[in-house]
Amino acid sequence: NLADGYIEKPFSLPVLKARIDALLQKQDIFEYKNVCVNFKSYTAKIDGKMIDINAKELEILKYLLDNAGIALSRAQILDHVWKESEDVPYDRVIDVYIKELRKKLGLDCITTIRNVGYKLEIS
Repeated sequence: NLADGYIEKPFSLPVLKARIDALLQKQDIFEYKNVCVNFKSYTAKIDGKMIDINAKELEILKYLLDNAGIALSRAQILDHVWKESEDVPYDRVIDVYIKELRKKLGLDCITTIRNVGYKLEIS
């Protein structure tokens, strides 16, 4: 929400820093409908109940969230989520992870962009 970032003038640098820190901190928790994901503890809950989810699924979700509203290609997601030390899978593996995210967490906010990849849209 852009309004969350509004600060009236004049403001001090400590106030600005506190505001920026608060906005950055928000990205550690993702709440959508009855879903709550904590990216620091790598946990996900639906209606307060823990869901079995793997780290890669959450890293993909975090990357989509950090780029909300932007269509990301499978290659971009692979490049960001898989480290250089890991064997990079075939790009269609992203489809499997997205399918699992949608199934496990009921995330209808992840949309498929035909011939491109995926986008997270939160209205």
